[in-house]
Amino acid sequence: RLIGQHHVGRVVGVVMLPKEMFATGGQDGTVRLWQAHLADATASVAEAAGSSEPALSVTLVAVWELGAAVTVMTGFRTSPIFVAGDAAGGVHVLSAERALSGRMAGEDTDLS
Repeated sequence: RLIGQHHVGRVVGVVMLPKEMFATGGQDGTVRLWQAHLADATASVAEAAGSSEPALSVTLVAVWELGAAVTVMTGFRTSPIFVAGDAAGGVHVLSAERALSGRMAGEDTDLS
């Protein structure tokens, strides 16, 4: 599956997060939170495709608009908190847990 199709321009960063989540940052000034899932009925799909690998689906969970192109992202696989830097010099501390609980807007820290 092409994750980059949901960003306009290049994807410049990927951060792996707990609970099979990851975040991508793009030149379009957005950070996107994704949830990966192994499909339950993948055996027949994988066999039909000639692959022994289980099928993987990815769901877009949240989008942060940073206002400038993302230039760098970092985080830890064991923490739901990660950081994105942008081309305007902004540093954004983002939380996957807040995004999942619906408390995104205005609650993540902008250090610009």
